[in-house]
Amino acid sequence: MTLTAPAVAVAPAGDTATPAAAAGSQPRPAAEPDPARRLRERLLPCAVLATPVVALAVLPPWQFPNWQWISLTLAAPVAGWGAWPFHRAALSGLRRGAVTADLLVSAAVTAAFAWSVHALLTGPAGAPDFVHRSGGGHLHLALAAGLPTFLLAVRLLEAGAGVRRVPGPAERLAAAAVPAVLALAVATLGFRLGSDADAATAVAAAVAVLVAGCPCALGLAVVTVLRAGAGHAARLGLHVADPAALPAAGRVDTVVLDRAGTLTTGRTSLVEVHPAGGVDEEEVLLLAGAIAEAAEHPVARAVAEAARARCGELPGVAEFDELAGLGVRGIVARIVPGPGGDTVVAHAVLVGRPELLDAHDIVLPAPLAAAADAARAAGRIAVPVAWDGHARAVLVVADAIRPGAAAVVARLRSLGLAPVLVTADDAATARGLAARVGIGPDAVVAEVPPAGRAAAVRRLQERGRVVALVDGVTGGAPADLGVVPGPGAGRAVTLLRADLPVAAEALRLARRTLATVRVTLIGAVAPQVVALPLAVAGLLDPLAAGAAAALSALLVGAAGLPLRYTRARPAAVSTVPPACTDR
Repeated sequence: MTLTAPAVAVAPAGDTATPAAAAGSQPRPAAEPDPARRLRERLLPCAVLATPVVALAVLPPWQFPNWQWISLTLAAPVAGWGAWPFHRAALSGLRRGAVTADLLVSAAVTAAFAWSVHALLTGPAGAPDFVHRSGGGHLHLALAAGLPTFLLAVRLLEAGAGVRRVPGPAERLAAAAVPAVLALAVATLGFRLGSDADAATAVAAAVAVLVAGCPCALGLAVVTVLRAGAGHAARLGLHVADPAALPAAGRVDTVVLDRAGTLTTGRTSLVEVHPAGGVDEEEVLLLAGAIAEAAEHPVARAVAEAARARCGELPGVAEFDELAGLGVRGIVARIVPGPGGDTVVAHAVLVGRPELLDAHDIVLPAPLAAAADAARAAGRIAVPVAWDGHARAVLVVADAIRPGAAAVVARLRSLGLAPVLVTADDAATARGLAARVGIGPDAVVAEVPPAGRAAAVRRLQERGRVVALVDGVTGGAPADLGVVPGPGAGRAVTLLRADLPVAAEALRLARRTLATVRVTLIGAVAPQVVALPLAVAGLLDPLAAGAAAALSALLVGAAGLPLRYTRARPAAVSTVPPACTDR
């Protein structure tokens, strides 16, 4: 019960080289045919051939002289060529020592067709005036043609849904059921033959057991649910790369949240300047802004923008050095006019984390240290500034908290999910931010650079957590479920817009899908639990067993309808303007 969907690789817009060109003179391999197209090309002829076979079998008034031979002629290509995917998969499984649902289908079709040929050639079924009635036990051509046609239709629906694989519970259920059904069919045949029943009745009972016990409904039912869940996700702005990931995502118990672009707006700005005694605030901005202007970090850009707005053109920088995870340093030279003429003044400037000052044996004075601690306790970023060997100021940078972030965190908790903040900020800043959105200090992992986020997620997974990563900027960590803006390569479920309330709705949808899949599996199995004893007792004709299986698949397929009409419940959005949430 495994399906695959072709992977698609997208080259960058500027990359015009073809694979063949990149590989030198090697020819480009031919593209594989679309699985849905192959199934459609096989299904359509089978449907045309099987329809009159089934109609003639169930409608005795239509059975004209020698109708059974026409049915044999029409059913033969369906039982052979049409059912070949099931025969091939059954043989492949047997070679690997695996018993799959395809083996049940192959055995049922082969037995039904072989017995029908035997009955036509050796029994009264070959007479021109033979009339087949339901339960007669003579011909099973309708089953031999109808069963593979129906299952091909199910596979086509699965391929159209783009489902890579049926979720684990369905696989385990099928793996356990198939050997038991095979053994039960053989036991039924042996018991019937041993109790002096005629061969036709014994074969009919055994075939009915094979059909009644085949987990045919699981594929259609589960895929219908997954398609409905993926469709509802699309209406929320979610792209589901593999719908089978939705129920797996329903097992998520931990949500890793990034700061920038997720809990906050991602728009960093300078909000306070705390100069040391005797230091001019404008001079702090001029020197710090000059150094920060050459850096790429969002905090540095915020400092540079504020400095340009306050001071205008910034001086140049020499010997610039950006230290990953620490800050920036360089020589800032500027011209200072004086009564005796202009003078060039140069300063060795440091802007960054406290560890940068520690590395240069610079101590932050008590007033500046207190300002830094207060900023971090409020969830803001404290940036010390030093030049010429002394600490001169502390800049306070803030990233406005997203409106409604606290409500979304509360929504996650109401779903039984544990929110965890993983950020590159220092521990005090991270805990301050977490407190403002309702995340406890025990659920904060601080001082984690972007390159270390994957390791942080893995540590949670090693502790038995099933992790969803909601990341507003990048999607580099291999979580069990990724919710990121953009395509998010390698993700099971990808958020197409960085919207935290929609991320919470995605997790709710995953749980709803998992619950619906479980109900669907029960609905798919229950009719077979009822049908199997009837088949063993000889009270269920093979064609009736096939009809019951088809009806069961259609009924449980409707289980996905509630998901189609599930209303999104966005989290409450704060009415406080973003600018007021940080100041």
